[in-house]
Amino acid sequence: MISALATNSDAYRVTVRVGRIWEAINRKTRTVLHTNITLIDEKGDHILAVIGNNQKSIYLPQLKEQSVYTITNFKTVIKEILDKEVIPRYKFELKPFENVSKLVGEVKSLIDVIGMITTVGKLEIRTNGAQKLDVALVNERQSYVFCRYKPFSQYYKASLSSTDATGTFVNIDYPPLNQLRDSMSVASEKRGAALKRPATMHFVAMDEQSVQQLGISAVLEL
Repeated sequence: MISALATNSDAYRVTVRVGRIWEAINRKTRTVLHTNITLIDEKGDHILAVIGNNQKSIYLPQLKEQSVYTITNFKTVIKEILDKEVIPRYKFELKPFENVSKLVGEVKSLIDVIGMITTVGKLEIRTNGAQKLDVALVNERQSYVFCRYKPFSQYYKASLSSTDATGTFVNIDYPPLNQLRDSMSVASEKRGAALKRPATMHFVAMDEQSVQQLGISAVLEL
């Protein structure tokens, strides 16, 4: 198990699922620093593994997301094994919406949030070629968090921006997400309404230099 690992020895054997694989990018030079991998065991514990650029050609061809492996000695042997579905497929460190604003400036770890998509903006292409999409999420307390675009964060509890490490998962089989969906469905039924499909909203002008200045009443009417 991951919890049994210690730094005084490499002689361990663990069976883990590869949750995610992504490259750590230097935001100034856009060069790859190393490759990050999240490993999850059957207890749901997880750990971040780092593969140096000089080791990518050795290990990355052997690894793929959502597959299960036995890793021994931590330096030489990686063996893919039969997936018996005893290891969770996903692991997130979820933060309540009300705590997100308290984590501004916190750089020790990134933030995981979960919610129902209520509003989706239009996909935009920035001048540097990057794509941008604004999304509003709501939780069972009807609190909102607004992802990606700061000028409208005054209307929400907080706003979040993605990084090269950001992953987006929609309608996955994940217990906290299933619980959220069920609780919101029950709440909607009590109000005599079904859950609504996400609405499309043009939060900003397509020209990124020209931001639409809208009051909250105008936003709600879009």
